[in-house]
Amino acid sequence: MAGNPKYLRDNLIEKLYDNTCTQEEIQLLFRLINEDSTPPAADLIGKLWEQSGSSPKISNDVSQRILSKAISKIALDEGASDAVHSSAMSESIGGSKARFYRLSGIAASLLVLITLLTGLLLPRTSKAIVQTEYGEQQTLELADGSKVLLNANSQMIFQKTWSDQETREVWLEGEAFFDVQKKPTTGQGFKVKTDDITIEVLGTSFNVNNHGDKTSVYLEEGEIRLYFLQLDSTILMQPGDLIRYHKISGRIIYEHQVHTDLYTSWKNGVLIFRDSPLREVLEKIEETYGVEFELKDSVDYLREINFPLPIHELEKAISILQKTMGDLEIEKVGEKYIIK
Repeated sequence: MAGNPKYLRDNLIEKLYDNTCTQEEIQLLFRLINEDSTPPAADLIGKLWEQSGSSPKISNDVSQRILSKAISKIALDEGASDAVHSSAMSESIGGSKARFYRLSGIAASLLVLITLLTGLLLPRTSKAIVQTEYGEQQTLELADGSKVLLNANSQMIFQKTWSDQETREVWLEGEAFFDVQKKPTTGQGFKVKTDDITIEVLGTSFNVNNHGDKTSVYLEEGEIRLYFLQLDSTILMQPGDLIRYHKISGRIIYEHQVHTDLYTSWKNGVLIFRDSPLREVLEKIEETYGVEFELKDSVDYLREINFPLPIHELEKAISILQKTMGDLEIEKVGEKYIIK
């Protein structure tokens, strides 16, 4: 019995409705459906579509058989309705209403079926989501050969594959460094989207930091164009440029020829600060490690810090920061660090 295609198909359908089918078994069930002369029910197609991890391969012949079966059902129901209608002319109004509702239900079912079939015959977009924890980094290589280093407490969504005709797009929340593969033959663009900026690229290396209401973009190599959604305006960036954007106020700060290591040193496991105000340093530590600082009123938020801090060792970073500030004390209370 195990070698009987009908027995195997029925067994796989049972597993499908029990939600115990593997992806390999689902693909086998698709193949058995293609080979079977009996068209599958619409709800079975829907269940297969729901559980398949990739675009199911339903043959045109099978889809035609399913559609023909649905049309035949409409014809049969209409014929039955006509027979009832002709034998009960005295109830013509009620009969017409019943016929209308019956045909409406069939039409709705057919619409659902056609929608399912259309979905089955069209490719499904497959997206990947990568999220890093506090203190964690991940290196990603995209389908086009572009490389991304995702910093701590960040998330990126991207398609697993791109066709030669479509723009490559990724969605970023957090911080990442991009080394984008050029596509001179196809001319494919590359876009990085945050909640407030779209960065359009042809082939380049740049850093994006998107946390809270602030987004900063540093261009290391190549050329990129920023589109600010809220302002409906664009800026063209050259290597060495830094853009800081505050979404709430709409303020843009544009700096030229800034030090590369200040904005990309995190790739090497350190945070480098040069004449950086204490407020900025603490914000960077908070978004990297997921900790919280509280400053007493006597502490100067603007005092400058000039020292590198390690990314992967929070306690060592806190110890170095303590020594750097000299006269200030850092005390841990629960999950919070108090500076006084």
